[in-house]
Amino acid sequence: MRALALTVMLAGFAGPATAAPLPDTCAPALASLATLTPDKAAAQSVQEALDKAVAALPNPAWAPGYCRAVSENFERKRLSKAEGVTFDAPRLITTGLDYEAFRVATFRSAGVTPKLFTGFIDQVGATAAYEAKLLAIAAKVAPILNAEAAKLSLGVTVTPKEIAVTHMAEGGALLLTANFDKVDHVHPVIGIGLDDYRVGLIHYPGLVAKLDTIFGTHLAALKGGPDDAMTFDETVLGTAVMYLYEKDLTAQKLAAEQRKPLTQRSLDEQFVVTSLVYNSGILFVEDRFQQILAFDTGTYIADVSQRSAPKRPLLPVMAPQDADAFLATGASLPNQPMSWNAVYHVLQRYGAWVALSRYTKTFTPAGEVAALP
Repeated sequence: MRALALTVMLAGFAGPATAAPLPDTCAPALASLATLTPDKAAAQSVQEALDKAVAALPNPAWAPGYCRAVSENFERKRLSKAEGVTFDAPRLITTGLDYEAFRVATFRSAGVTPKLFTGFIDQVGATAAYEAKLLAIAAKVAPILNAEAAKLSLGVTVTPKEIAVTHMAEGGALLLTANFDKVDHVHPVIGIGLDDYRVGLIHYPGLVAKLDTIFGTHLAALKGGPDDAMTFDETVLGTAVMYLYEKDLTAQKLAAEQRKPLTQRSLDEQFVVTSLVYNSGILFVEDRFQQILAFDTGTYIADVSQRSAPKRPLLPVMAPQDADAFLATGASLPNQPMSWNAVYHVLQRYGAWVALSRYTKTFTPAGEVAALP
């Protein structure tokens, strides 16, 4: 019911609304429009959509925080425009206004904001070639993995979307931004989060050899030492193999506890359950899966953070009622870097997973790449 409520809240953006004065935090967004789209009619339609979006917020007190998020979104787009990326009114509304409404609502209900991954799969800008490679490799390797899984009677399959989102979440997004100078010289653990990569690679020696032959890579040469390094292509393939390994492990854990098999769960739920094991090695309780899928973890994650102190650092999260007050201040959504809690991590990537489904056309509902680069 919580998931339905969130969907209904956001669906309100398409309905009629009465324009009201926008908060001051919307001013930078409006100022950016002239730069983002010189078409005055397009800019006017975006401004009108912004008026409606603010009026349709489930809680009017969120307006300053929402406008701040939109302004920062448009500022990032302004920087992308300098790299040759173009924005029309529908794209500004979908990946700007609608996306930030989703982020604000998710921050309030889940305590964690979705990762910003929509710009890493649009195949435009300075990193376009690598974004195209990520999608192409994920699309090509998934059926190879699934054929191997069938041969080994694993009973699981993986999709290109699972591979791509996991890659971005485990370090791929940083490789295409802050660490772009090291994009083809990546440490398997520090650079792309493949903590047990030798275990996974050794587990499937025939598969690894086949991938090296098909893709011209050298995964089999990785020895688990401090000098190991991967190309970008190898990071995608390594993530794919490790995701298969962890998904098989997840299926085994579910079977051992006589719980609902992965194959009987939706793709969204498969991704959440597997990602929790991928991050922590732990099979969480069913209620936790449903909380994550519904973005209904705000109270839970804030409570876990408080109860874990002082043994662990406080997580940069807050309960829903505190989020209401925070959004009313118009401050930027909190920076939420990597930390120690698996639910926190998976909420970030699952939020990105949902956003990619709602605000891009890159993946099909079945997790396939909709249009190969």
